[in-house]
Amino acid sequence: MSEPRNSVSCNPRARSRRFRGGVLGLWDRATGNRSRIAAEVMADARASRTRDITERADFIAEQIKERHALETKSTHLRREALGLVDPVEAKRARLLDRLNAAVRPALEVQPAPAIDPRQPFVPEAKVQPVSAEEIRREPAKVLELLSHTKATFTEADVSRALAEQFPAPIAHRRAKAQAIASPDLVRVSHGKGEFTTRDFIETETQLRKTAADLAVRSGFTVDHAHRDAALRRQDFDLRARYGSGLSEEQRQAAAHLLGGEGLACMVGLAGAGKSTILAAAQDAWSRQGVRVHGAALSGKAAAGLETASGIPSRTLASLELSWANGNAPVSPGDVLVIDEAGMIGTRQMARVARKVQEIGAKLVLVGDPDQLPPIEAGEPFREIIARSGAARLTEIHRQKSDWQRKATLDLAEGRITQAAQAYAENGALSHAKR
Repeated sequence: MSEPRNSVSCNPRARSRRFRGGVLGLWDRATGNRSRIAAEVMADARASRTRDITERADFIAEQIKERHALETKSTHLRREALGLVDPVEAKRARLLDRLNAAVRPALEVQPAPAIDPRQPFVPEAKVQPVSAEEIRREPAKVLELLSHTKATFTEADVSRALAEQFPAPIAHRRAKAQAIASPDLVRVSHGKGEFTTRDFIETETQLRKTAADLAVRSGFTVDHAHRDAALRRQDFDLRARYGSGLSEEQRQAAAHLLGGEGLACMVGLAGAGKSTILAAAQDAWSRQGVRVHGAALSGKAAAGLETASGIPSRTLASLELSWANGNAPVSPGDVLVIDEAGMIGTRQMARVARKVQEIGAKLVLVGDPDQLPPIEAGEPFREIIARSGAARLTEIHRQKSDWQRKATLDLAEGRITQAAQAYAENGALSHAKR
């Protein structure tokens, strides 16, 4: 249970009452006492908000954990009632449950590991790389602002960004001239007039070197016995639920992820079974005794990864915050799985890959570079798979009908007309009047 809150720091009215009115208020202004009180009130407000966010994150994490446990147990009981579970395996599972219940009290008194307690969710604070005041002081700083959202930009982009801080024509021309003359500006295309910054080029270069180093590292191979056992179990579960098991393409993808290299990538369309492969890989890594961590750009994607694959997951912001605070959530020999990798920008991918390299862990990137583009500048996932290769899932398994699979593939590859026509021919397209 959290500590009781201070009534002043939690109550906006109580905070406002700290500002005195009348003659005393004027005296506070004259002596600077009001500024001190304002700073204290702001600090109290921020602390109160941080405490609320933390408590909510803890509550969500606990609810997800309990729900996952209940769903797992319910699924197992249904399968056992229908005769879909091997009796020997069921008996072993019950014995393990009793053993876990017996040793859990002893485990709970052990000291907590050096892991960020805000797992799996720490809300990401949107930090502006450059403030408006910095740009007004030094117009060339606008290049840093642009390079955080665009890998390349034009002179018109520079002009628009500066217009917000320098609306007067003369001041705007002077600021633009300073920015264009900056040594940090690098022309990347003479024909199109596109630019980037030296810092962004250095970050791209560093990421290429890091990815290349991870790709040639070894020592992460999973034993064939563990891999085969995990694939058999996943195949059995799929046949029990849907009537068909793992495809050869999916088996090859799982073998790729479970290889010995320090970097593995998997590319697949929505519905191609990426979560199925990750669940099988998680099972194999667990049998090998390897700890697996999941991460994604958004909290929703992290929750989806954990629910679908069983990999404990969190946001990338939470993971980076944990490292910044001196914690060690990922250890040497562990595996870090990043879902929706196509949405991650170059700078963040470079930071995370470099940290995984320093730790001595394995990095697994999963996603589709042709879906949503990165929010930040660059498309690092596309370049990494072009240089290091990837397991590709092209068969759609989520839809049962052949026409639905083909329509999904058409939508993913931009053939909108063909996809819409297929839905119309099969009575799955409706029209509405506005």
